[in-house]
Amino acid sequence: MPVCETEFDINAIRLLRQASDSAAAPQRGFLKPDLMVMASPTAELPAIGSFAGRRDWVFPCLWIFISCVSAFDTYLTVRFQEHLRYHEQNPIGRMLLQLAEWEPSLLISSKFLGSTLVLGILTAVYLKHRRVGFTVAAALAAFQLGLLGYLVLI
Repeated sequence: MPVCETEFDINAIRLLRQASDSAAAPQRGFLKPDLMVMASPTAELPAIGSFAGRRDWVFPCLWIFISCVSAFDTYLTVRFQEHLRYHEQNPIGRMLLQLAEWEPSLLISSKFLGSTLVLGILTAVYLKHRRVGFTVAAALAAFQLGLLGYLVLI
């Protein structure tokens, strides 16, 4: 079965090829170069299960994992607030607890502010430099995985 069955299809493909050949068309912005390639009848579409489609999901998944571990850590702080005096091992966390007379509100608000700032800066870095942002997100996710293991197992 032929790819183009109607005269309209043939004319549309001819126009797309002419637009891709002219240097002025992409500059005007009415057709992006990747759309012109996709519209070509000989162009290969990426496979549905290919890694190219999944690659765009890696950074958001890392970002969500980092935020979920942070939220779980905050949950544990609230859940075991009466025992924080004895079990908090982070020196900055202990200092914040001592400043607030062992009330966890200052520690929790600091965790929330820190997590929000880190995730916001991480997103900005990723949008500016994808490779650097991805590398930093992967490193943070690895650290958070270690923290999660520590919180659950110890």
